[in-house]
Parts: sequence; structure tokens; C-alpha cells
Amino acid sequence: MGTITERLKATGKPSFTVQIRKKKNGKVILNLVETFASEQAAKNWLKRREDALEKAGRPGTRRKGKNAQKRCRLHQRLH
Repeated sequence: MGTITERLKATGKPSFTVQIRKKKNGKVILNLVETFASEQAAKNWLKRREDALEKAGRPGTRRKGKNAQKRCRLHQRLH
């Protein structure tokens, strides 16, 4: 779901940019981007965000049930 891109700063040190992008009907409905100094920190953030999105359900869909409000609040916090 997400991608990690390594880039070199002007100082020669690497930085790692993580991007999670979801599209629906050709339109971007979710775009999360963060940059980290270490690859491990980037991988950890990516894993946490993907897990949270999976638990919250797909963005843009309505869900019925007892935990629907919790999923909506979690989804809103991620944006």
C-alpha cells in the first residue's frame, strides 16, 4: 500500500520519505506523507498507519455497527 523513497540531503545524509496514497474512481481520497531520518523509523510509521487504516476500514465508506463511531474518529485523526 505505501512506498518508502530514499533521498540524499545536501549534507549527503539520507532521508526516507513514506507515502500512502489511496484512489477511488480515479480520484485521490487519501494521501499521507512523512519524512524520517532512518529507514527503520519510516518502516515503523508505515506499518502503524497501514494497520490503523485497515482497522478503521476503507476511507469513504459507511459502516454500520457498534464500533462505527470509533472507526470514524480514528480515520479522522489520521488525516
